[in-house]
Amino acid sequence: AAPAPPDAAPCTPVWHQLLANPGFDSGRVAWVELGGTPITEAASMPIAPHAGGWAAWLAGYNGANERLVQAVDVPADAAALRLRGFRCYVTADTDGAGDAIEIRLLSAGGAPLETLERTTNAGIGTVCSWTSFELAAAAPHAGERIQLDWSATTDGAYPTSFFVDSLALEALACP
Repeated sequence: AAPAPPDAAPCTPVWHQLLANPGFDSGRVAWVELGGTPITEAASMPIAPHAGGWAAWLAGYNGANERLVQAVDVPADAAALRLRGFRCYVTADTDGAGDAIEIRLLSAGGAPLETLERTTNAGIGTVCSWTSFELAAAAPHAGERIQLDWSATTDGAYPTSFFVDSLALEALACP
């Protein structure tokens, strides 16, 4: 009998972008906006997008309750998951912590899986510049359909704006 073939050599995992329209430059394509219309053209924004002609501008007014969501399929062999991008947060509310943005991963049905980050106006300045960020997920969620969920809320006075652009939700998996 012929010898059994050797096991396939292990792959060298690479980061795979899971998001469609990650820089919002195709407008609202692939994203679901709830409670408002955060995906905004440059001409309607108080700051220039990080890149291209569009960005997401969550909140920016009193009493905001906005969400920006995209569903993705994580590869079955994913070993890690991370969210990278650029953000520019700015507040007029320097008292308390009544304005917040939360970045979560949800199941396909909308159940919370994990919170990647929560930021309040207490940690935000009165001027902003685009800065890069990277958040590692606690679990790779391999083989799952998940939703990336940005949720921004503001209280009744002195609003906070949460700008995000040039996003990458990436899974570490075989090519």
